[in-house]
Amino acid sequence: MGWLYVPSGLKDGPLPTHYEPLESLVENPLYGQETNPAADRKKRPDNAYAAPQDARFPFVLTTYRLTEHHTAGGMTRHLRHLNELQPEL
Repeated sequence: MGWLYVPSGLKDGPLPTHYEPLESLVENPLYGQETNPAADRKKRPDNAYAAPQDARFPFVLTTYRLTEHHTAGGMTRHLRHLNELQPEL
């Protein structure tokens, strides 16, 4: 509990702040800052990011197979019951 008391103040509050991913379709329900301000976005004029909630891109797809993996999936990636929980994409 000692780390909760910082007389000079913390930059990110006493607990980590939740930020939505850059490609999120929903607004951040907890904070006005939508995405992590420290993210390295690699902005390029020839490949610009779409604005948040851009109607041209109504879906977000991911490249991972299961969200139920524990850490890197070494212990959970080959469990049949987890495979059955995830729908095919």
